[in-house]
Amino acid sequence: MQREPTVGACLARPVFDHLVNNGHEPERVTRVTGVERHQLYRPDTRLPQDRLVALFHEAFAQSGDPACQIAINGSHGPQAMGAFHTLLLASRSLRELIETACRLHCFLGERDTYSLVEGPATAAFRYTMDADNTKLTAQQAEANLSAMMAIFREYTRGEFRARQVSFTVRPPRRTRAHEQFFASHLRFDAGHNAIVFDRELLDATRDDYQPARRERLLSQVEGMLRQGLGDPFVMDVVARIRAALERGELDINAVSAELHMSRWTLTRRLRRHGTTYQALVDQARRDIARRRLTSGEHSISEIAYELGYASPGSFSRAFQGWFKLSPSAYRRTHGPG
Repeated sequence: MQREPTVGACLARPVFDHLVNNGHEPERVTRVTGVERHQLYRPDTRLPQDRLVALFHEAFAQSGDPACQIAINGSHGPQAMGAFHTLLLASRSLRELIETACRLHCFLGERDTYSLVEGPATAAFRYTMDADNTKLTAQQAEANLSAMMAIFREYTRGEFRARQVSFTVRPPRRTRAHEQFFASHLRFDAGHNAIVFDRELLDATRDDYQPARRERLLSQVEGMLRQGLGDPFVMDVVARIRAALERGELDINAVSAELHMSRWTLTRRLRRHGTTYQALVDQARRDIARRRLTSGEHSISEIAYELGYASPGSFSRAFQGWFKLSPSAYRRTHGPG
């Protein structure tokens, strides 16, 4: 039996609050949509997709604007992300912010995906819909892209400018809300939901960046995820991968056997959650490498072999790809003293 599609509460909370702030009694919103307000303040809350549909419909009935979620999520969506929002703003660069958002989105068990695609002159933040989602194609794309656009602007203190914002859906009858919020060339019936911008913006930084503060926030968020606030299945796989790393056994067959399923079933189930076994292995390696280098208690060679690399050089090349810094440079910047 196929599981009913669900969505994260961070999309629902701004819409619910918008309705209440504009004169709707919370009890009425709950009665009409089936969404209870107290649920939306827990970061692990997931809602049946139909309930988010009902919230969007209620917001539309109030405003008369099909694109009202652009204004709602563009203004309040980032704050609804709570600790994750704070962590994103503590990033070293816009690149790190986007990569962190992609990782968190995956670990929270979302069935849609975030990704960063780079070209020679431009880069794109992409939002890819879950293939089973046929009810919220326009609304979820607009809500996710508007929330991320707001975060990009906040991080760059208003300097972020997109070259183009594209949607896979047909153009709506009215695009004024899109034009006003995104302030960019709009493209509909496109191949991807995406925010396209100059690649050089990926290197945008903030003068208040504090490595120690970001490490502390990252540890807090990772603690939340380890406590099960992400998807239980994905988090179980991550935990087993971390244990396998410690044993030096990263073979997918061994991990799938522990889960009492074939490697093909494991691969298929991870794909439904918008990730892959190798992506989770890379994520575990990144997190362990970062902590080992920050602590200063392990040599680079020790870390490389612990993580299953054939040589320190192989580890250094992988690390450079993840963080755009060599392991030694990362240790000088983030390590103790």
